[in-house]
Amino acid sequence: MTDPCSQLRAPEDSGVWKMNMETGESELIFSLAAAARIDYKGKSLADKWNYFNHLLVSPDSSRFIVLHRWRESTGDGPDAEPAGRFTTRMFTVGMDGSDPYILDPSGETSHFIWRDPSHVCAWTKPTGKSSGFYLFRDQSDEVQTVGEGVMTKNGHNTYVPNTDNEWILNDTYPQKESRTQNPYLYHVPSNRVVSLGHFHSPPEYTGEWRCDTHPRNSNDGKSVVIDSPHNEGRQLHMIDISEIVA
Repeated sequence: MTDPCSQLRAPEDSGVWKMNMETGESELIFSLAAAARIDYKGKSLADKWNYFNHLLVSPDSSRFIVLHRWRESTGDGPDAEPAGRFTTRMFTVGMDGSDPYILDPSGETSHFIWRDPSHVCAWTKPTGKSSGFYLFRDQSDEVQTVGEGVMTKNGHNTYVPNTDNEWILNDTYPQKESRTQNPYLYHVPSNRVVSLGHFHSPPEYTGEWRCDTHPRNSNDGKSVVIDSPHNEGRQLHMIDISEIVA
């Protein structure tokens, strides 16, 4: 089936949809065209290749996050294609598509997580600041550093359930020489890191074939599961963290 939007830079009929799981009815609530109509640093995005990524609903289901990304083009004709590195900004939007808000306008948004219905923790590089994890208050310009001097590398961050947001689960990409990936816990009040192990990623697991650890918690916050190819290919490994976060 041919994509009807394949040659459109910012289509009106493509974007974030909401579907009723009982009736199957769906509606477009935030289009790529709507996002692209909002200038980036005073410049139009109409001629860029626009797309969305990483959708995540808030804990109270009142708003959602979507990353708005775009790339330059190889030209203006019908054979033009996206080119170069993408730029990213973070939107939060009401569940009916209302009140879209650019929470991180830097162009550098990466991994993120809702801490609670009003706050988002994300790796980014706010204007005038260095790269790192920052805590944003939704629909405001309030932002503060998280894990300064300790969580200094981009990773897949989440808050550990049932810990009053005192613990953050995170990881690292493979180290250059050892190629170890290091999932860890970060204790917010004490600015302390607790390692959960060092897992070797064989060199063949690179690029599109890479295997990030993507650590995630059990619902009770007592266990962590990671992906790792350190032992006979891609496997899931469970780690008990109950004594650490108790």
